[in-house]
Amino acid sequence: MVQAAETILLVQDTTNLNYSPHKKTQGIGYVSDKTLGVNIHTCLAVTASGLVLGVLDQIPYNWEEAQDENRTHESRKVRPLEEKESYRRVKTLSESTAGMGVRTESRLNGF
Repeated sequence: MVQAAETILLVQDTTNLNYSPHKKTQGIGYVSDKTLGVNIHTCLAVTASGLVLGVLDQIPYNWEEAQDENRTHESRKVRPLEEKESYRRVKTLSESTAGMGVRTESRLNGF
């Protein structure tokens, strides 16, 4: 990728796998306030022309307990970055570019 000498986009997205309809599923964890399942955060390398180069990083995660749906907007503002969902984007960018020796530009405004 580094030798390609063109702009490489590192596209990130999270997929939520909902296992709540599977009544016999137990102990899998939660993806949100009441939904059983797994979140998968993925980083793809893509050229500016749209050619997918591959998966650079992928993190599966969930919570042992349901998330507190009563969290306020103000309480979210004061939490450390490492405790926020957006931290996965920062961590994935770092992991995906480690050892490449290239400049990365992060578009994580507000995180």
